[in-house]
Amino acid sequence: MTSRILGNHTEILSTRELHYFGDLCNSSLLEDVISNEEALYAVSKLHARFQRGLWKDKRTNEDDKFAKKVINETADHDRTPKVLFLEAVEKFLFGSQKTTLCEQTPRNIFYADQLLDLHDQVRIVHLTRDPRAVLASQKNRWRQRAMGRKNIPLREVWRVRVNYHPLTICKLWVKANRCALRLATHPRLLIMKFEDIVNNPIQCTRQMCDFLGISFQPKMIEVPQMGSSHQLNTGDTGVSAASIDKWKDQLTQKEIAVCELLTKNLMEKFGYTTLSSTRMGRFSYIHQLATYPLHFAGVAITNPRRAWIQANAMWTGLRTRNQRSNGG
Repeated sequence: MTSRILGNHTEILSTRELHYFGDLCNSSLLEDVISNEEALYAVSKLHARFQRGLWKDKRTNEDDKFAKKVINETADHDRTPKVLFLEAVEKFLFGSQKTTLCEQTPRNIFYADQLLDLHDQVRIVHLTRDPRAVLASQKNRWRQRAMGRKNIPLREVWRVRVNYHPLTICKLWVKANRCALRLATHPRLLIMKFEDIVNNPIQCTRQMCDFLGISFQPKMIEVPQMGSSHQLNTGDTGVSAASIDKWKDQLTQKEIAVCELLTKNLMEKFGYTTLSSTRMGRFSYIHQLATYPLHFAGVAITNPRRAWIQANAMWTGLRTRNQRSNGG
């Protein structure tokens, strides 16, 4: 939703999730020179995802042609994931007549340090949301195809359904928000709450515009109401707050309890109120922990690469935080 809001601005090109960092390149080695073959693969897949999305990123001649152009215009000693990405972004923007690219891959927050170092014009808007609402959204995400998003492949529906587990979702929520809070004082990172945006869209959009150094345009908040895990795509436009409390009907008491147990400290920091008792949370945690081996086996079978990337992203965020705390 936030990406669509920003994408409605005349100067901003909002893209699909590109999953470049941590997937197409090693986020810890952004300034290391890579081979022509590695560069061709990374930039070609990046172009494919930019043009057709993550689920249709099989390389074509056009994708390779774009990648070769980027590589040929980059000096050998500059053939790094960082430079290649920036060069590709310049070409994306040139073709769109826009000045700024907005990329929305969720796990980018795990690489926030590296991304802020990419260029002094990089800005990060980190969006947090009630973890129980996030849990409910992920629990029902596999239903999006039935809610009107017919472009979602059936294999993705199955993968998302298998990947859901309260422990995984809650741990990722905690890691992501800790990464953001660690950089909360950084002048080029802005933390916002989903609930604030849907309740005060004009005020919050103005705040984002001020942060990005662009003028507010009223049409920005006229976004399509789509992609919900809870309701059918209706074709309506505008920012809606209808989904804020949907989690109360979508989650079981055990799911709520374990979510609050694992996220309580950060929930309080962001102003979210817990409902369940600590005792119930511990009991629910033991129950969820017992089912985790089966969940992990399912994830490993359905999409081992993405499971590895996700785990690596979490570890990267933890490793970077420890390095900074130790003065590294």
